[in-house]
Amino acid sequence: MNQAAMTQAKNFVSKDRMWEDLEALIQWERLTGTEGEAQAARYIRDRLEAEGIEVIIHKFDAYISLPGSAELEIIEPAAAQISCTTHSYGATTGGDWVEGQAVRVDEKGNAAESVSGKIALIEGLVSPGRFFDVERQGAIAQIFVNKGEIIHDLTIASIWGTPTPEDMHRFPHTPVASIPRSAGAPLFSALEEGKTVRLRLKAEVDTKWRSVEMPEAIVNAPGGGDDFFLASAHLDGWYQGAMDNATGDILLMELARVFHKVRDDLKRNVRLAFWIGHSHGRYAGSTWYVDRFWDNLRNNCVGYFNIDQVGFRDGSVFRLLSTEDISGWVNDVIHRESGQDNATVAPGRNSDQSFWGLGIPSFAFRGALTPESDDYPPDYRGNGLPWYWHNKADTIDKILPDLLLDHSQVHASALTELLILPVLPLDPSATVKVIQSKWKDVSEAAGDAFEVSSIQENLDRLIERIGALLEKSKSVADEDEARQINKTLLRLASFLNPVLYTISGPYGQDAARSGSQLPGLRDTLRLGEEDDDKKGFLATRLIRERNRLSDALRDSLDEIDKALS
Repeated sequence: MNQAAMTQAKNFVSKDRMWEDLEALIQWERLTGTEGEAQAARYIRDRLEAEGIEVIIHKFDAYISLPGSAELEIIEPAAAQISCTTHSYGATTGGDWVEGQAVRVDEKGNAAESVSGKIALIEGLVSPGRFFDVERQGAIAQIFVNKGEIIHDLTIASIWGTPTPEDMHRFPHTPVASIPRSAGAPLFSALEEGKTVRLRLKAEVDTKWRSVEMPEAIVNAPGGGDDFFLASAHLDGWYQGAMDNATGDILLMELARVFHKVRDDLKRNVRLAFWIGHSHGRYAGSTWYVDRFWDNLRNNCVGYFNIDQVGFRDGSVFRLLSTEDISGWVNDVIHRESGQDNATVAPGRNSDQSFWGLGIPSFAFRGALTPESDDYPPDYRGNGLPWYWHNKADTIDKILPDLLLDHSQVHASALTELLILPVLPLDPSATVKVIQSKWKDVSEAAGDAFEVSSIQENLDRLIERIGALLEKSKSVADEDEARQINKTLLRLASFLNPVLYTISGPYGQDAARSGSQLPGLRDTLRLGEEDDDKKGFLATRLIRERNRLSDALRDSLDEIDKALS
């Protein structure tokens, strides 16, 4: 390991330069497909090109949704107006009102009565999954009642990226709005008292194809060949978007500069993408990138890293998100660089995680609030985000220059290590062990619905063979041998990660809902609850998912056998 290069990378980080970039980026409201976002993209290009870094601006059309005005009125029990906010991908009412009786829906999606033909009054923060479920039950509009007074600008589409014809059944076709607790609580009380609550909603949302500009910086390492590491941050944002995600963008710019300066020490090339359409296109930019650069990603990408929200007030805790195969290194490097001992968690279905289908090892060092912070909002705590997230209050005064510098130096040093290690710090056995754990539950619930023993046998055998591969990797003799080990490790990731994290696999994108592990088989636990017809239909799908897992295990074993022969 080249410790000197890591130290040098850390020392190259400039607080003054980053702050200058931050002040520049927040001058534009970076809604996707607008001139403000394009100006920010060109600023990034010009600043990095001035230092000799190659920058490409990808120009393409993306299907983008920008929320406009919304009005909500109470008709019964007493006429009144309520301030509200509509959301990306909600339906536009075209200047008309949608009127109906209100029905309460709790946070778990349980309605007090049928919502068909009525307006759902829903407890909690906007949820794409809940929106889709409630709309499917026939609601004509949905009003989300936040637990606090702060409204967050969000999207309610559960489609991931630009929809295909097969996805369009998930596309929202009814209007939506969010209101504060003070406005929603009296409505809930009226419903509890048995009173009729009638509402009417008018909403404008501008959803259409837009021309976009998306920057990508490239730093090539001498002798790096075709292999590259992909780092990213999303460029679009709401209002100033200082914390989310101008700080991520300026950190990505700084990493481009640092890697350019230490490039002679690197063993791998780096691509740094500034995604558009994160919020307003449901990850449209990263999904477009996967589709257009499929072959290069499939054959040459060694890892994916995402930066989102760093350097903000009370946000000194690193929340570590990681696929299982690289989680050991993520924990270790953050402990060494920051002194924090934070266990990794599986990345959720968010944050431009468009690369699971390819199986690319992925991770993030996400900034999170300290447990004692006063900045937690009432609507959510688990993700460590502050109350001003996706709100007009996300301004530069929330950013701490010294904390931003500290976070940036940790990123620079840690990622430089990843770029200079001869053998990638991947442990596929960690992935297999999670599959083993999940498979235990699946096999117990499956009963005699499908054959399970051969899967368990191959899981056990795979753990053993991966151990032999990792032992061999400790004594690689030269770069060619290291390259072959890396190729095998990445091939295993391409077999195992799509099964552990996706339903669609390599050639599609799962819905933007809460993620889970072995998602294709999670419904096995419902087998005993279904009637005979539904049980047969469900069992058929689960058998196919079992077969997909079986293939992934066999392909992995064949790949290791070739590497060890």
